[in-house]
Amino acid sequence: MGPNANSSGADLSGADLSGADLQYADLSRANLSRANLSDANLSEMADLTGADLTGADLTSANLSFANLDEVDLTGADLSNAYLRYARLNEANLTGADLSNAYLRYASLYEANLNGANLSGADLSNAYLGSADLTGADLIYANLSGADLSNANLSHADLYEADLRYVLAINLLGCPLLSYNWQCVKNNLVGPYADLSNADLSDADLSNANLSGADLSNADLINADLSNANLTGADLSNAYLGSADLTSVSWGNTICPDGTNSNDNGNTCENNL
Repeated sequence: MGPNANSSGADLSGADLSGADLQYADLSRANLSRANLSDANLSEMADLTGADLTGADLTSANLSFANLDEVDLTGADLSNAYLRYARLNEANLTGADLSNAYLRYASLYEANLNGANLSGADLSNAYLGSADLTGADLIYANLSGADLSNANLSHADLYEADLRYVLAINLLGCPLLSYNWQCVKNNLVGPYADLSNADLSDADLSNANLSGADLSNADLINADLSNANLTGADLSNAYLGSADLTSVSWGNTICPDGTNSNDNGNTCENNL
């Protein structure tokens, strides 16, 4: 038997719902384990809160704006699924396949993505605060503008991931990264990174590429910035006391006092 508009708590395990129109459906706490929901339309605030979707087939399903808070998607196939603005807070996605999924602006606060396949996924502007991404595959993923504050990225693979404007500070573990990126004091450091308010005091940032990075209000006291590239970086209100600025590359850099390095003899050393 298929679901109706209100199937909260229903047992639909193993059901064939491929291509079904389930917009606005209430499937909260439903048992949809191993169900076939491929190409199903679960968009427009369909409620799957706390549902059991372990091993479910959600390939190419439309889950935009759906509520998937606390859902169990262990081992589920969400490849090519559309999850724009979906809520997946505290969801369990352990071992799920999210390759090439569209998760732009999705909320994954405290989600368990341990070992998940997110290769090629679009997570731009997604909220992944305190998420567990241990061992996750994020190769070629788009994480531009995503918030990964306090996330666990231990052994996650971010090779060739798009990390422009990413906010990834106070991490619980560091990932594998491509050239030009590094994990320093559990903060992702690289070009155009959002490091505003980051604690980088005493950090070794020598030779770091911080071009275009947002370092406003960052603590860089005693940091080694020798030979670092700070072209186009924003250092407004940053703390640089006793930082090593030997051979730093300046250029259109916003200095800690708000002035521009271009107007200060192409340096910020006298405008801290």
